[in-house]
Amino acid sequence: MTKKSPSRDEVRQNRRERFFARQIFELRVRRAKGEAFQELFNAVLQLRYPDFIPMRPYGDVGDRKNDGYLRNSGTFFQVYAPRDPTKSIAQAAKKAQDDFAGLYSHWNTTHTVRAYRFAFNDEYGGSVVPIEDALAAISQANSIPTQVFLAKDLETEAFELPMDKLERILDTLLPDPGEIADADYDAVRAVISHVMHSDAPNPRAGKLLAPDFTTKLQFNALSEYNADLLRVAARQSDVVGNFFSNRSGTHRQDLRDHLAEIYAHARQRAQKSRATADIVFVDILEAMQPPSRKNDRQIQNAALIVMAYYFEACDIFEAPDAST
Repeated sequence: MTKKSPSRDEVRQNRRERFFARQIFELRVRRAKGEAFQELFNAVLQLRYPDFIPMRPYGDVGDRKNDGYLRNSGTFFQVYAPRDPTKSIAQAAKKAQDDFAGLYSHWNTTHTVRAYRFAFNDEYGGSVVPIEDALAAISQANSIPTQVFLAKDLETEAFELPMDKLERILDTLLPDPGEIADADYDAVRAVISHVMHSDAPNPRAGKLLAPDFTTKLQFNALSEYNADLLRVAARQSDVVGNFFSNRSGTHRQDLRDHLAEIYAHARQRAQKSRATADIVFVDILEAMQPPSRKNDRQIQNAALIVMAYYFEACDIFEAPDAST
């Protein structure tokens, strides 16, 4: 029986899902430091390669400088995710060499080390000469291929996986504009309650004027996919207004201040690591969802609706200049 080809709408939806998944994956990578990055690395490679064996430290023995290896090819990995990769270049180059020396002396006696890859969380900044030089020296001295394994390489491996496995790694649902049909009042209340009880220091003062919605989307350089999510969600935003109609004016203002702070911190992180506006969008959306219910579609849709409500009022993201 011939397999039915996907329709144009199905192809388009799959493309949109993968686009959003890439943003979530990039956010995960940028947030992951130390052990958190190694766990993400392990999750991807274990699903991608059945012969990948992650190594955990064991007692006084540790992992003998081996963070994981591909049994069939004899490729060994060392993983390094510093807090600030731009300030850790010298340490990274030294670690690549020192850890290989320990790895080779311990593992090559029982397993043939045929290749070495230094997994470095560069946060999409790229490789640098000191690391490349260190790996070239290892390759020349030991007659084995060496290569840096960057954030983009981990992303490439992850996106070779089917979408259901990718969602398992990301531990989240991928939003669908077609499913933001009817706002669930209880879900909106849960999202608002979650945001109200989260930490948001130093609320910013000042009221911003609401510009044309489309103009603001364009001004903030949001992708068409995320812009569509906000456009559809904005049509449901009356439910947020109804929620506040039975509450004091300070309730609305307090939530506005919380979200403004969430946005300010997300934008600051993005500027520091040269991330796009879409990464800021995903960062805010994730911060608004209660951790215990982040795989709840109604909660996710409600969070988008609350975002759209405050986006339209220019309380999150930037307002276009009067001259724009």
